[in-house]
Amino acid sequence: MSFGTYFDLRLRPDPGVPDWDRLGRMLRIVHVAGAQSATPFAIAFPDYMSEDKFTLGQRLRVFTQEAQGAEALYDGIERAPMAADLAEGSRIRCAPQGVAEFEAYRMHRLPSAPSKAGAIAPELKRELQAQALLRRLEQQQVLPFLRMRSSTGHGFRLVIERIRVAASDRGQPNGYGLSRQTQIVALPVLD
Repeated sequence: MSFGTYFDLRLRPDPGVPDWDRLGRMLRIVHVAGAQSATPFAIAFPDYMSEDKFTLGQRLRVFTQEAQGAEALYDGIERAPMAADLAEGSRIRCAPQGVAEFEAYRMHRLPSAPSKAGAIAPELKRELQAQALLRRLEQQQVLPFLRMRSSTGHGFRLVIERIRVAASDRGQPNGYGLSRQTQIVALPVLD
């Protein structure tokens, strides 16, 4: 699966609301539009940690597998309330052939609860879980995040890590367009 068709969504200036909050709102709109149009998409943050700032930046780059999917997704975004107030979209483009660098934006998760099955004693499982949680929290301290809200209304932090990958990494993105530990989506570096 290759994601080579893309468009950018650039945040409109709004000095009263932080970029990370507006970018999170825009990602929620893209997430809903992707689900409604049944279009798989992957996202990139071209300004990730730019200029030594702890930020995802002001642009969200949305990749699809072909132009038809990009158009369906773009149309869904345009129909969403508040989308035009939050960001301005670019035209749909295809990544040039021969791109040398690829990256992935991976959702950085906290470990889930220990499983009940297995040969390890429950106390040891809880101890290992606690150690893993502390290790992950420490790792996340240096990664940018967006504040998100689930469909049930629960707030959560979507922590995002950028990694360099091989062009051959062709996993399936999650519902937010991000790679997972076992599903890496190679996206061309265009800027």
